[in-house]
Amino acid sequence: MNVGDLCWFYHSSCATPAIVGTCRVVRKAIPDVTAFQDPKHPNYDPKSTSAENCRWDSVLVEFDSLYETPITLKELRHQAKHNQVLESMMLLKRGRLSVMPVTATEWLQVQDLMERKARGESLLD
Repeated sequence: MNVGDLCWFYHSSCATPAIVGTCRVVRKAIPDVTAFQDPKHPNYDPKSTSAENCRWDSVLVEFDSLYETPITLKELRHQAKHNQVLESMMLLKRGRLSVMPVTATEWLQVQDLMERKARGESLLD
């Protein structure tokens, strides 16, 4: 991820996982100091012993936009049954990743779904 890149804000630890908006990268990834500095911190990882040997990164993002109609993981999975671009998205294969790559084509396909949903179209039909 590079400074200026757009990314989706995705709610994952909730009853209805969904892409709810966009944010913009304002600082490139750096080692996540919470992984190695304080053993009492909830993010502490004993396998991350220093900034040079850290298994976790921290990317700083800022708010860009909030979608009026979020697109749910269920809707994405349903649409992927009929769309080869969406079918190959890492989000649908490994949904536990905090940061994952999205191709330009995948981005455009999901943005198209967002626009269709905003017009009132059901994505589950």
